[in-house]
Amino acid sequence: MPNGTLSQHLHNPANYGYKPLRWNERVQIALDAARALEYIHEHTTPRYVHRDIKSNNILLDKNMRAKVADFGLTKLIRENSDGNSQTRLVGTFGYMAPEYARFGEISTKVDVYAFGVVLLELVSGKEAIVQRDATGMNGTIISLVRNYGTSETTIDVLVPYGLSSIVTICSNHASLIHLSEENKWD
Repeated sequence: MPNGTLSQHLHNPANYGYKPLRWNERVQIALDAARALEYIHEHTTPRYVHRDIKSNNILLDKNMRAKVADFGLTKLIRENSDGNSQTRLVGTFGYMAPEYARFGEISTKVDVYAFGVVLLELVSGKEAIVQRDATGMNGTIISLVRNYGTSETTIDVLVPYGLSSIVTICSNHASLIHLSEENKWD
């Protein structure tokens, strides 16, 4: 694709000869990727789970429109299935839903979780795996948001652009993510 991957535009774009994404581009990319996920989850027969949604697998065309790529780890969801099944673990750490990482449970929710991580990347410019956060700890972007909550530190760490309302919304949503079985998204 002429404009590479979303990851290249978010993480050190100058290294790839790109300028930082404008906010309207980020929103359009999020919408394009969401529509692609909706299509494979709801409008294909049979239905599929991508299992490797990440910023490296979102390609950008000449008009900066997003295309979800790399269907090599895709898993078929059987029609008679309740939507959940168990499988061997594949994908990329940092984007894996807790129930998938812990128990190997696969459903479309796995892709939705990973897409949420991509949205945090779009807002913050941070990678899914944060090499060093403000405390000097390694972890995921989700753990970074959970640890800081809605404090001013979160705003400074995540978004240097002064978009505190966006970070507050993301922090509130991230705080709803729990590892317990009864709190899985429906």
